Amino acid sequence: MDSRVSIPAWLVVLILMGTGVTGLDCPSDYTPYGDWCFKWYGEFTPYIEARQVCANDSGFLAMTKDNDVHEFLVNNVADPNSPTYWIGLSDLATEGVWLWEDGTPHDKNADYNRWLPGEPNNEGEEDCTYIEGGSRGWNDWKCHNTRPFICQLLGMSRPCVPNPCQNGGVCTVSGDSYTCCPSDYTPFEGACAKAYDVSKSYYDARQVCADDGGLMAMPKDNIVHYALLPLLGSLERSHYWIGLSDMETEGVWKWEDGTLLDLNNMYHRFWPGYPNGGDSEDCAHYHYGPSADWTDVPCPWNLYFICQLSQGKDLCNPNPCQNGGVCTDDSYVYTCECADGWNGRNCEGNCPFGYTPHGGGCYKAYDETKTYSEARQVCADDGGTLAMPKDSDVHEFLVRMRNPVGWRAYWIGLNDLATEGVWMWEDGTPHDTTADYNRWRSGEPGDQNGNGDCAIYTDDIAAEWRDILCSDSTRFFCQITMETDVDECTDGSHNCHQQATCTNTNGGFTCACNSGYSGNGVNCTDVDECAEDSDNCHLQATCTNTDGGFTCACNSGYNGNGVTCTDADECTDGSHNCHQQATCTNTDGGFTCACNSGYNGDGVNCTGLSDLTFTDVEMDYMILSWTAPAGVSRYRLRYSHAGASYQDLSPPPAPSDTTATVPGLLADTEYTFTLTAFGADGEEIGEISGTETTDEVIVNVECYEDYMTVTFPRGLLEASGVTLDLHLLDDSCRSTVTDQFVTLVAPLQSCGTIQDSSEDDKFVFTNEAIGSQETADNGAVRGTPFSKRFQCEFVRQYVVSQGRQIMYNIPLPRVQVVDGETSFTFEMHMYTSSDFTATYESPDFPLQVSSSDHLNFGLSVKSPLNNLQLFALHCLATPTTDPAATPSVSIIQDGCDIDPTLQLDSTLSNDMALYYSIQSFTFPNVDDPSLVYIHCTMVVCFKDDTNSRCSQGCVLPARRRRAVSDESEARVRRASENDHQADIMQGPFAVKGGQNQGRSSTVPTVGIAVGIVAGIAGALLVVFAVLLVRKRRGRDAKEQAEDRVGFDNYSLELWGKDKAANGTPKPE
Repeated sequence: MDSRVSIPAWLVVLILMGTGVTGLDCPSDYTPYGDWCFKWYGEFTPYIEARQVCANDSGFLAMTKDNDVHEFLVNNVADPNSPTYWIGLSDLATEGVWLWEDGTPHDKNADYNRWLPGEPNNEGEEDCTYIEGGSRGWNDWKCHNTRPFICQLLGMSRPCVPNPCQNGGVCTVSGDSYTCCPSDYTPFEGACAKAYDVSKSYYDARQVCADDGGLMAMPKDNIVHYALLPLLGSLERSHYWIGLSDMETEGVWKWEDGTLLDLNNMYHRFWPGYPNGGDSEDCAHYHYGPSADWTDVPCPWNLYFICQLSQGKDLCNPNPCQNGGVCTDDSYVYTCECADGWNGRNCEGNCPFGYTPHGGGCYKAYDETKTYSEARQVCADDGGTLAMPKDSDVHEFLVRMRNPVGWRAYWIGLNDLATEGVWMWEDGTPHDTTADYNRWRSGEPGDQNGNGDCAIYTDDIAAEWRDILCSDSTRFFCQITMETDVDECTDGSHNCHQQATCTNTNGGFTCACNSGYSGNGVNCTDVDECAEDSDNCHLQATCTNTDGGFTCACNSGYNGNGVTCTDADECTDGSHNCHQQATCTNTDGGFTCACNSGYNGDGVNCTGLSDLTFTDVEMDYMILSWTAPAGVSRYRLRYSHAGASYQDLSPPPAPSDTTATVPGLLADTEYTFTLTAFGADGEEIGEISGTETTDEVIVNVECYEDYMTVTFPRGLLEASGVTLDLHLLDDSCRSTVTDQFVTLVAPLQSCGTIQDSSEDDKFVFTNEAIGSQETADNGAVRGTPFSKRFQCEFVRQYVVSQGRQIMYNIPLPRVQVVDGETSFTFEMHMYTSSDFTATYESPDFPLQVSSSDHLNFGLSVKSPLNNLQLFALHCLATPTTDPAATPSVSIIQDGCDIDPTLQLDSTLSNDMALYYSIQSFTFPNVDDPSLVYIHCTMVVCFKDDTNSRCSQGCVLPARRRRAVSDESEARVRRASENDHQADIMQGPFAVKGGQNQGRSSTVPTVGIAVGIVAGIAGALLVVFAVLLVRKRRGRDAKEQAEDRVGFDNYSLELWGKDKAANGTPKPE
């Protein structure tokens, strides 16, 4: 089975070489990605045959070893309509040992994988793997089955993809390598150059070079100069612009890249006496001839020119500078700043000062002129000889060393002084003028009439040799043989410690303990950088000392290599463990979890406003409990029953409460409760709702030998607005009232008790519990009419129930009064409860009100002035929007409280706002429910105005009459001219009073189940009966009508009072 996973050796090599390829060439039908090429094969093929197809393409079945390749294949290569396709993973060689097609093992527990749950399961010898198109997961499958597949092969390098050239360089493929020059440019070091065989002015030439993406050539040193010379000679022209001018400032020469040329201290090739053109000659050019020097000429001249581009390469990578030299480059050439003791362009030599190393020698060009013998002596004094260019390498090096100014000749160490015609180098080796390397000019050596015994370089570009008189004076080159240094570091003769670095020096070596060790280099001991605090670990990393070094590892909560650590943002990368209802906040080196507004907990576990529970359900109240959220500043508990609007519990639960008692509910009625929590800024931080039904009403009727009693829950009557002073059919028979119950005693033979017989000849004793409405002196009618019939009989039972409506919302009208530049805004608000915190909204007219309810309203004024006082002058109620309509009920008259139930909340009221509660009422002889509109007249006065109407307060009728009769304003003044008055109205309120309800149709019969037993002497025994009041369906219209009245206002919460204590408990 091993043969099935064998891999061609050449392909293994390609795999290992694949990393780091800068670009890929893939077959035309393959798709490149990373270092690889991929191809989709849609034919259904067994795994082994698919493997062979890929091998024929010099590749493998695709290997999805990481998520990037996996996602690329499923998104960009695979046919999205294909349900499954093979990938190159199998355990064909050894069962349970999964191998990729390139032979690398796959650990399904540790390596990247997309195995579907429970896979691989080897169900029925499943040894090959496919990707499932829908889930994108892996599954093992029988290899003989057929599937489409993807092949993968290594791409070939494309050195210019992506472009390696920097700074706009153009990449040009050159074999397996590249240059960053256009094809018509010549590369040299970091630059590209082109000589244009067309003449243009300096300005036009500059533009041509700019269009090419470069500048006119700038030969700032010999390296560039000698790189340009072949281009100058190639066109056989003699005049070429270079990128140098003093056009901006006369006499200040500047290169095209903006750098200045110091003619006294920097390299240049101006011919002696140049530049000399003054204002008219501002541009420099090559005068290519024997010496290729520069002169200045007028810029408008038309000359040939050379352009120079940067290759965009990093010339210092790799570093060409040796022996510790520091490399810098200007995009065209590089320079090395050598360490002490080293010199040369690449710091490769250890020549004496002023000498430059090359090959095995050191060379120096002397610019002073000497005779041959004098020059020889100078070189000897330096420990060397006149230079001997025995090959082209030394020749070219010396030519570059020549001082370009003046192009004078230079002595070289070659003469025939000893024997005429026998030329000898200064080191005594002979020179064959015909066979050995030479640069003799044609016809040379010419012997100068027998006196030309010494050789020179000619003073032109060609730098040829010729013989002249040794007594002539010229410049000269010296050469010193570089001592061959013994490299003790290489030959092992040093005594450096094994943890020290040996550095060869000129004539010796040095030992320096390696980083992480201390000592003199001969003896080195480990340095504990962590203990000495000499490590470079990040502040948020842990340093661990190692032998000769240390390691840095970022602390938990940080990412990086230990030297650089950045905070890991667990909140963003999803590695936090905060609750879904918590906010994750990243911190330096960690994170914090804080439960969101409305939730409690440590951030990992959070609970919010929840678990609304009804812990005690009675017939007229309920107790609710909940799990409180965090940061509660206030609650709102809103409740209603079907078909009615909401009502707010007053006072609402305190912020610290987790329970609340809701009194004044209707018996046997389903209520919906909504508890809302608010935060410190008034924002809603949680809301929960629940539904529960109150208990059935239980009324006790007791039957005795000669009387019967009926007992009502006191809270039931009070909540329904029924007077506690009940009476029987004989109104002289009144009720007895305790803290919890209201009881009537009906003798069987008096108090209006009616005796009758039933059809089955049973005795029935009947009476009624009656409660009447009350009419105040001001004509306001209050209270709920109440009439309930009860009876004692033998074994008969009746059932009744009740129903009611609660109020709707109340609007917020405003009136604005403008006096000059001052405005006064009068407002009248209707509030949901006596805590005066929440107001009703205007879309809910008319508002349904029971006569047992209280109306809570507030009067206020707003103005930019702060020394005002609000005064309620008049308030009255009428059945219409006309304040003059009849009948009317006076509430406040001339500032005096007329209605006895009117209460001012002195705690909340102030100079600018007044808060009142008044018990609801109806009008005599009007429709039920009667419509009520409240009309108020408000006055706003200045507090310091003693003549204002506000300062007079309540004016009683007698006082008003006296003031009118004696025509005096001493006691009752008119309103001050500074007072401002506004009339405002609220309504309508539909107040249900019940005056026009007929007893026959509206008062249900209270059914009493009474048992009576005949005994000796026919005495009646005492029997107890319990009346259950509940809703029933399917009865006749009359019974349903009776049900709708019943205790119709039972258990309505009275606004402004806490009636929880009045709930009627179930009897034992």
